[in-house]
Amino acid sequence: MRNKEKEDLMEAVFGKNAKRRTLGSLKSSDIKLGVYSMNKDETEVLTDILKQQSEQINEMMKESSFSEADYQKLKREIELDFGVSLDDSQMISEAPVSKKLVMNYEDSKKMSEVIKGRFPGQEEFVDKLAQAMRKPYVLRKAEQQALFTICLCGSEGTGKKAVLKALVEQYASEGYLTNKELGMIDLSRYESSEQENLFVQDVYAALKKGDVILFDKLECVSPYLMPILETLINTGKLPLKKRYISNKGQLQEAGNTLVSSAIDSLSFAKKGIVFEADTTLEKLYGIVGTGFFKGFDDILTTEEFDQHSLFKIAEKKLETFALKCTELNLKVNYQSDVTDYLVRQYDTSYGINSFENELNQWLKCLLQIKLEYQIEEVKEISLCIENEVLMIVMNEEKLELLKSLNQKEAEQEQKILDELNEIVGLDEVKKYVLSLKDHFRIQKMRAQRGLKTSSVSMHMIFTGNPGTGKTTIARIISRYLKAIGILSSGQLIEVTRADLVGRYVGHTAPQTEQVMKSALGGVLFIDEAYSLYRGKDDSFGLEAIDTLVKGIEDYRDDLLVILAGYTKEMQEFLTSNSGLKSRFPNIIEFPDYTAEELLAITKSIAKGKQYVLHEDCDRPLLSYFETVQATRAADAGNGRLARNLVEAAILKQSSRCLKDLSAQLDELKAEDFDLSEV
Repeated sequence: MRNKEKEDLMEAVFGKNAKRRTLGSLKSSDIKLGVYSMNKDETEVLTDILKQQSEQINEMMKESSFSEADYQKLKREIELDFGVSLDDSQMISEAPVSKKLVMNYEDSKKMSEVIKGRFPGQEEFVDKLAQAMRKPYVLRKAEQQALFTICLCGSEGTGKKAVLKALVEQYASEGYLTNKELGMIDLSRYESSEQENLFVQDVYAALKKGDVILFDKLECVSPYLMPILETLINTGKLPLKKRYISNKGQLQEAGNTLVSSAIDSLSFAKKGIVFEADTTLEKLYGIVGTGFFKGFDDILTTEEFDQHSLFKIAEKKLETFALKCTELNLKVNYQSDVTDYLVRQYDTSYGINSFENELNQWLKCLLQIKLEYQIEEVKEISLCIENEVLMIVMNEEKLELLKSLNQKEAEQEQKILDELNEIVGLDEVKKYVLSLKDHFRIQKMRAQRGLKTSSVSMHMIFTGNPGTGKTTIARIISRYLKAIGILSSGQLIEVTRADLVGRYVGHTAPQTEQVMKSALGGVLFIDEAYSLYRGKDDSFGLEAIDTLVKGIEDYRDDLLVILAGYTKEMQEFLTSNSGLKSRFPNIIEFPDYTAEELLAITKSIAKGKQYVLHEDCDRPLLSYFETVQATRAADAGNGRLARNLVEAAILKQSSRCLKDLSAQLDELKAEDFDLSEV
């Protein structure tokens, strides 16, 4: 290393006139032949300084092209100049590793060919990504710039991350990268500015981990991160809104502390930056805007798999599956019909992950069989398909492999249907819910046969007076759609205007977005949805509606939104945004209950509380319900009216039973019901 390089490094670490400032108190008699002689106290002071600056030296080493020989020479010169003995651990945490800076075409082609065979159906994508990663080795970028900035788009499960990881490993093994690990950042974790510190810490850790940093789930990015990430793409630096210091390998807020080494940005110099989204580029434009992509070097998209590619992938997955089965002492044999069967389970919503999900179910069932048959030694079994059913042949006995699993799912589905059928009235609503299952099954069959599928909008508007069963039906729908595989988790998130509209300008959109994300995989039920629109001057409400309309499109594959409210008010609400009506084609009216239906509901509520109604209750209750529904059905409460009557009757019956100990404790009589208020 030249003296000038050494001086520049020491000056960067210790500042100008480092020697004079550190040793300014020494007398000229302490200096011999250009080498400083230091007493014990001064040695300890300097050693402490060097220890404190070791991490900074380490980072400079990593970013430089210093060889191991240069490092050892620098260490010896520091020891000679300052009379201090340094251990490697005080200076740097790891020796710097040089990497190849120029890549020829043959090397690039060879690495692509090695990877292609592992990803059937994505050969063109592998080539394009390899070319994109090769560019900085052909045309050198400025030292402070990132190696490359790439955006990867395409359906979930089409191999984007897997191809990237494979290429990074290959580049590292050939010496073009120093680390085969990917630094991973999941953008869906940071929902608001409250997670800023977490985001910064994760990015800092990712920078230390790998030469290529992957920002995953771009389609879920929070709006507050957008300008920060856009700056990163265009400049190679991630700006920090707060001041930080590096302490023991982690970032800490500097606060108001006066420090000369405060960090105000994170540099991605000589690092590869990759963003990934599980959606098409067109949809991504709608989520983050077209301007976000101007700084990318390359934007690449994976292709949907054809049947031939799916068959090859299924073969590989089955080979891995058979290997896992050996851990259960099961040697699995199968023919091509089993591979065909697995291909038919392919779901475009999950990509090749649907193969993993299916095979995991097979493995669970085989584990159950192993336990039931007490298989201890290696057992040879065969898988085959009969009438579209997966069978296992063992000891000349044939069993339906997924029988227990299918039976459990069928029982769960039937339980929900029984609950739906027990609800009084609402025949049209029930008919629509059941039709969703038929459509889902047909579309799955079409996908299995390689035909195009069409998705229908399931978003609904429930209109009607209070107490007509809107929330109850929404809960059942969420669980039912989960049971038949349309929704992934089936939870119901029930909200009102207060949960969506923010308290200040700029707060509403991220708050509404966060609520929608919490409902992914289930149902978002917005009660009294018409309250979101209070006229053209209600900017907060209109912002919530706009965000809702956009989110419905972004998350249409795994989110069902149900809006509920009074009929007249909901009709006016649909005019607040031109996109609302088209996204809610299913408007279902919940009519007021008839007197007969309210009587049935009353008996059902009482039964649920382990009470029965005496026959003398029917006539007075029917007469009462007829009068109420004819005069004030809108505000009487419908089902809530019946519930309130039963609860009041139970209290009155308790007093009656205490006076007459021979009375039946589970029976409600006409005298227990207060029907005076109409």
